[in-house]
Amino acid sequence: MCGITGFYKKNLKQNFSFDILKKMNSCLNHRGPDAEGYWKNESEGIYFAQKRLSIIDLSKNGNQPMESCNKNYIICYNGEIYNFKELREELIKEFGVSFKGKSDTEILLESISCWGLENSLSKVNGMFAFSLWDRKSKKLYLCRDRFGEKPLHFYQSNNYLMFSSEIKSFLKNPNFNKKLNLNSLKSYVRYGYIKGEDSIFKNIKKVKPGYFVEFFFDEINNLKIKYNCYWDPVKIAREQKKKIINSEKLILENLEKKLDKSVSEKMVADVNISCFLSGGIDSSLVASIMQKTSEKKINTFTIGFDDNRFDESKNAKKIATHLNTDHSEFIINEKDALNVIKELPHIYDEPFADSSQIPTILISKYIKEQDIKVTLTGDGGDEIFGGYNRYIWGTRVLGIINKLSLNKRNALKEFINFFNVDTWDSFGIFYNKVVPKKFSLSNFGQKMFKFSEIIEKNDELECYNEIVSVYSNPENLITRDLDSNSDNNQILIDGFTFKESMMLNDVKNYLLYDILVKVDRATMSQSIESRIPYLDKDLFELAWQIPENLKIKNGVTKYFLRKLLSKYLPDNLYNQPKMGFGVPLDMWLRGPLKLWAESKLDIDQKETSWLFKPNEIDRLWNNHQKNKANNSYKLWNIIMIKSWLEEYGVN
Repeated sequence: MCGITGFYKKNLKQNFSFDILKKMNSCLNHRGPDAEGYWKNESEGIYFAQKRLSIIDLSKNGNQPMESCNKNYIICYNGEIYNFKELREELIKEFGVSFKGKSDTEILLESISCWGLENSLSKVNGMFAFSLWDRKSKKLYLCRDRFGEKPLHFYQSNNYLMFSSEIKSFLKNPNFNKKLNLNSLKSYVRYGYIKGEDSIFKNIKKVKPGYFVEFFFDEINNLKIKYNCYWDPVKIAREQKKKIINSEKLILENLEKKLDKSVSEKMVADVNISCFLSGGIDSSLVASIMQKTSEKKINTFTIGFDDNRFDESKNAKKIATHLNTDHSEFIINEKDALNVIKELPHIYDEPFADSSQIPTILISKYIKEQDIKVTLTGDGGDEIFGGYNRYIWGTRVLGIINKLSLNKRNALKEFINFFNVDTWDSFGIFYNKVVPKKFSLSNFGQKMFKFSEIIEKNDELECYNEIVSVYSNPENLITRDLDSNSDNNQILIDGFTFKESMMLNDVKNYLLYDILVKVDRATMSQSIESRIPYLDKDLFELAWQIPENLKIKNGVTKYFLRKLLSKYLPDNLYNQPKMGFGVPLDMWLRGPLKLWAESKLDIDQKETSWLFKPNEIDRLWNNHQKNKANNSYKLWNIIMIKSWLEEYGVN
């Protein structure tokens, strides 16, 4: 696991350029504290730099940038190739390759030398982002893994190109023009993250998952770009739907086999490993398989709160005790939160407002103190195996919309909004007592207010966009005129039902730009490598061979993950309301974080007066403080963008 950076431009001044490269690379110390490396080709204007976090083959043989045996390729690589042992054997048998070390970097590099780039990408199973220089063709390639687990950005202005694992590297380069992308800001306000390949800055783009991008100069030294897709989740899902499996027994057997393999592969390391254990279905199943696979007790970690609405630590401890893991829990309070909040703008590069970033960073700090470099997580299970409640009630809401007139829907909305959050939360306690556990809901009041917003919508597209939006109407907050279509979701995908389209859109958007960004930046800020067993190409293919009515069966989400987990845990330990690593943000903003939040939301602050409408911020804040509504997520969006603007000096 590493951080990579570099740039590409003809006719560079040697000393000036190399000094810049060192400064850019220094911004990635947290991603690779164990070693650093540099490579340059002055005549072609190509410069590579890397910071290394040593996980596999801790020797110098794994250092980068690395040159292929045939001297044709130079690679700067960030990630893990999980099937590297199989690829190594295949390369030795087919081509007689002689390896210097045991790193997966060398195996990837020699794979490209022997099979070519695109064929190699089809063979590898892993998470990665890398830059590759081809000496013969004089082309630069930027490549990213199938799901987008590892980040890679590039900046192009005229004929100058630079790339990096994190945007903060670009700020060290005087060729970078720091201009705000207002349409990306709109996406951020709506979702709490920036969706799509654009970034918060103009001219910075993300390499899309499942793509490799080639850069080269033509005969008159104009920089050319070509995008190449080697893996598309929609295409794969469409192909796999033709191979539908109707036998529950066969599905469960295949799932167990493939998930066991995926977890085992992600446990391979030359350093200490651990598992995030939230107490939910996904992480509990990963921990169960890890412990079954391991010859000794695995390390499991969870985080807890004083607020019972968000505290899963007690249940996680029960699960850990049942599995007999070496378990640690870390209980945090608002003081811990406030300390880490100050670091968020620097850690996340771009405005990012998923408040579960706070506990994810804090637990990563705690794990680092235990001298652990790798942790497995349960992320991805919801999107791939149908875990979100919206996959159920999204279709139910559409049923209500189709049955009720607009006047009746408006009346229902008024009824919901007549009561405050606390009243609905109190009703939720009663609701959860009388319904089966599989139908119970956490944060009941918040979900009721979200429901009141959704029932106003008129079709599937509007319904889904409202479900996944934090702030449905960014134009009510932002002062600038923006492109009306800049952040639309294209929910309805040909050949897929509404429910299936939601899942695919979540893989392409929410998983990619929220969950994976949150986990990568949080863990890497502490030099911890996160690995995600559910993001495996074979598991993804299997998931789309499962019929929709079995993936979510009789109102039960993640039906087969639950069935598999029942082999390891009793039902009462895992059939609980979903919480994840959520935080009591609504309470904190009314209590211990109130004064701090007020200082950030001050409408008279010069740096944001040009961007947001003061009256709207005031309305959101006052209604939240009076408990008329839970506006915590909307307010957090604004707080995080204001903090980010201060950190990066953008105006």
